Amino acid sequence: MKKLLLKGLLLMVMALLLLSACGKPAEKSTSSDPDPSQASADGQEVPAPPAGLLKQGWPADLAPAELPAYTSGTVTASAVDGDGVLTIRVVDTGKSDLYVYLGSLQNAGWIVSSDDDEAAAVLGLYTATFDLQGGGSTLQIDVYTAQAGSWPASDLPPDILPPETGVLVGVVEVMETGEDMWYFNYTYDDMDETAANDYMDHLMQHGWSGDTYQLYKSFAWKGHNYEASIEVYETVETRTTFTCNFYLSS
Repeated sequence: MKKLLLKGLLLMVMALLLLSACGKPAEKSTSSDPDPSQASADGQEVPAPPAGLLKQGWPADLAPAELPAYTSGTVTASAVDGDGVLTIRVVDTGKSDLYVYLGSLQNAGWIVSSDDDEAAAVLGLYTATFDLQGGGSTLQIDVYTAQAGSWPASDLPPDILPPETGVLVGVVEVMETGEDMWYFNYTYDDMDETAANDYMDHLMQHGWSGDTYQLYKSFAWKGHNYEASIEVYETVETRTTFTCNFYLSS
C-alpha cells in the first residue's frame, strides 16, 4: 500500500511538472564546483551532484518556508536548476534520521509516503522527494514547485463545473484524444474524500447522474450535443485528482 501511495504521489508530481513547472533560473557553475567523484564511507560511489550545487548549509533562501530545515547530518550543497527544481545534498545521515524528519513533516500537514530508501511529501504547491544514496548515508532532497492553476472555463462546456472548495494545483490542459473527443485531469489540494464527495453531489444537483465515484451528463454546447463523464481518479489524504472526458455526440 505504501509503495502504491508513493508511486501515486510521484506520478502526480511528474504530471503537474510536465504541465506547469516553474521556478528560478539555475545558478552558473564556477571553478569552486564540488568534486563530481564522491564516495561514501563504505566505498560505494555516490552519484555526482547536479551542476551548480554550490551553496552549503540549509538553503533557507531557496527552500519553501513551509519546508523545515533538515538538521540531521550536514548539508554540503544545494542549488536550483533551470527547471526550478531545488536539489539539496545531505551527508552523514541515515534512514532513521529521514524517518524522524518525515514524521515532523506529517505533523506539519504534509502528505507523506515512504518506501524503504525513497519518500515523497506534498503540501499545497510544493512536493519534496527524498532519496538515500551512497549506502544510505547520503540524502538527496528535490523540491518541486507547481503553479497555482485557474479553471479553463473558456475551453470547457459550462456544464463541466469546477469544485467550489480547495485549491487547483497546476495548469489544466485540455487534450484532444481523438476526433471531437477531449480529456483532462484536475487536481485540488485541501480536498479530502468528504470534500470530493461533496463536489460530486454538487454536480448531481446540476443534472449529472451516477454516484460519488463517476458521473455522466448529456448537454448542448455551441449548437451541438455532447456527452461527458467525471470520475474521482485518486484521493491522497487532502489532495484529490479528477478525470473528465467529453465528446461530440451529434
